[in-house]
Amino acid sequence: MNNKANLVLGAVRGYSFEQLRPFVISLKRTKFHGDLVLLWNNLSPETLAALRDHGVILVPFEYHARGPLNFWSHFWPIIRLVEIFPISNPRRHAIYKRILNLTFVRYVHVLDFLEDNCNRYERILLTDVRDVVFQDDPFRDPLPGEITAFLESPKMKYGAEPLYNDPWMCQNYSKMKLRQLSGQRISCCGTVMGTEKGLLEYVRAFVGEIRKLRSVAYGADTSIHNVLVRDVLRKQTALVENLQGAVATIACNASGELQLGTGGVVLDPLGRSVPVLHQYDRHPELVARISSLGLNSEAVDHECSQTKV
Repeated sequence: MNNKANLVLGAVRGYSFEQLRPFVISLKRTKFHGDLVLLWNNLSPETLAALRDHGVILVPFEYHARGPLNFWSHFWPIIRLVEIFPISNPRRHAIYKRILNLTFVRYVHVLDFLEDNCNRYERILLTDVRDVVFQDDPFRDPLPGEITAFLESPKMKYGAEPLYNDPWMCQNYSKMKLRQLSGQRISCCGTVMGTEKGLLEYVRAFVGEIRKLRSVAYGADTSIHNVLVRDVLRKQTALVENLQGAVATIACNASGELQLGTGGVVLDPLGRSVPVLHQYDRHPELVARISSLGLNSEAVDHECSQTKV
């Protein structure tokens, strides 16, 4: 019998509990039984206390910039020259922690956490936090692969994303890499699931890919993720259609494209609730539903703080 817990893992910096409440409370209202772990930096004592009251496991991490962008990341073309010398992974990772942007450096700290807690978890969801809410247990259904990644809207393809994903890929890797991926659907890096073995392989590959980048200034997390799931780890990865698995990434879905059930629940093609809604805050009607459920109000705090995640 497998007694290992499942894990929901995210990283946060500078948020208030008001901003984190929908994520935390919505997960606790599902049938999820496992650990909710937040790696954190620059949270107030009040926010930390509230998170602990709701059963969140808190793990601090260091970050050496004042905001989401790290000034030193712009010097990566020079700093990366250190890669020509044989240095240990701990030293290399220490450099990464000093210079990478917030959205990117979290993966190095996630790797530290997973390696420190190896053999503790069965299945893992690595997820964004502020713009994510849960409609059901994210592990409700069997995983389709050791690593499970989720596609964005069908219109989101390499070669047709001139504002963000295409220039990021060119800047982080090269024009040749963009041509190789041209026409391929884009997968969102904000939600990745897998077995503990699969997620460890994914995060190790992610951090190992950093040395190949020409730039780490913008969009590097998205670029690496798509190179991994489309190339480096494609044999281990199951790519799941948007809205048809555990995750709905809905920033680019017009409201009319979403199938809504009773109370505004986002449904999959089988009429079941999609467990994880990512980027829900781009849709006013979904934000209004979250508000109506009390996920962003203090009214539910006492009730939910009595139950352990």
